[in-house]
Amino acid sequence: MTPINLTVIKSLLKKTRMHIDTALSGKEGLAMCEEVHYDIIFLDYRMPEMDGVTTLKIMRERHNNPNKDTPIILLTANALSGAREQFMAAGFDDYMTKPINGGKLETLLMRYLPQNKVVHNIDDNDEESFDEDRFLERLSQVGLNIDQGITNCGSVEGYKEVIEIYVSSLESKAQEIERFYNEEDYDNYTIQVHSLKSTSRVIGADVIADKAYELEMAGDEKNIDLIKAETAGLLEDIRDIFVILKEALPDEEDVESDDNKEELPVIDESMLTDAYGALSDFAISMDYENALFVLDELKKYQLPDDHKDKLCAINAAVENLDWDEVTRLLG
Repeated sequence: MTPINLTVIKSLLKKTRMHIDTALSGKEGLAMCEEVHYDIIFLDYRMPEMDGVTTLKIMRERHNNPNKDTPIILLTANALSGAREQFMAAGFDDYMTKPINGGKLETLLMRYLPQNKVVHNIDDNDEESFDEDRFLERLSQVGLNIDQGITNCGSVEGYKEVIEIYVSSLESKAQEIERFYNEEDYDNYTIQVHSLKSTSRVIGADVIADKAYELEMAGDEKNIDLIKAETAGLLEDIRDIFVILKEALPDEEDVESDDNKEELPVIDESMLTDAYGALSDFAISMDYENALFVLDELKKYQLPDDHKDKLCAINAAVENLDWDEVTRLLG
C-alpha cells in the first residue's frame, strides 16, 4: 500500500482512537501478523512483492498464525461486476473500493469488530487543529474537487496531510512515467499511471485521474497509438498541478529550516557519505521507515548546496516507494 493510502486510512480512523499498525508490503504485513493478533486487517490488492490475494493465501495457510481467523478486508481500485463473489471465493471476508468512503469504512468496522471493543460518542475536543479556512482558501483556485477530497481523507487536516505527500511524489512520478514511456516499457508505464490515477482521485484531482485512467486502459489494451498521443499532455498536467499545489501548500518545515539554518550544525562529509550508504542499503531492502528516519536526521544539519536538490529528489522517491529511482539518484 502506498504512503498516501496509508495516510488516508489513518486519517479516516483517527477519531476512533483505534491502535493502527501499518505495512507497506505483503511481506512486511505477514511478518507483523506472525507476532500480533489483530481484530481486523485491511489488505490492498496491489502491493510491492506480492498482491493482496497472494498475501491472504499465505496468511491463512500458515500454522500457529494468531490472525488465521481475523476478518480480512480487501482494498481495490478496480472492482468490476462480480468482484464480491470473486474476492469471497479467494478467502476475503469483504472488500472496499478506493477511494475509501468514510461511511462505508465505519459500517465495515461495526460489522466485523468485536462488539465489546466498540465504544460510541468519543469526545475529540482535545485534538489539535490548524487554520482550516486559510488552507481551503489557498486551495480554492487549484481546480481540485475539494469536497470529495475531504470526504476521501476523513477531515480537512487529513486532506492537507495527503496533499503534502501527493506533492512530494509528483516530480518522481512524472519522471518514471516519462522514463518508461521513452523506453517503451509499457507494462511498467501502465503500473505508474494506475498509481497516479488512484492517488489523484483521492485528493480530487479529477482531470489528472481521468487522463491517467484513460492511459491505464490503453496500457492494458496495448493501445500504443493512444499512449503516444496523450502522454505528453498528461506529463504537462502533472507538472502544472505540482507548481500550483506547491504554491498553495508552502512547506512549513522547509520555511522554518531556512529561518534557522544558521543555528544548525554543518554536516560532516563522512556523515553525509554514511547517510548515502545507509539509504542505498535501505533502498535495496525497501525499508521505508528507516529510509525516512535517515532523511529526517539529515534535516538537522546544514547541507552543501549541491546536495539539497539531490536529497529532495531522494525524499520524494522514498515517499513514492520508488526504490529504483532512489538507487539511481544515489548511484
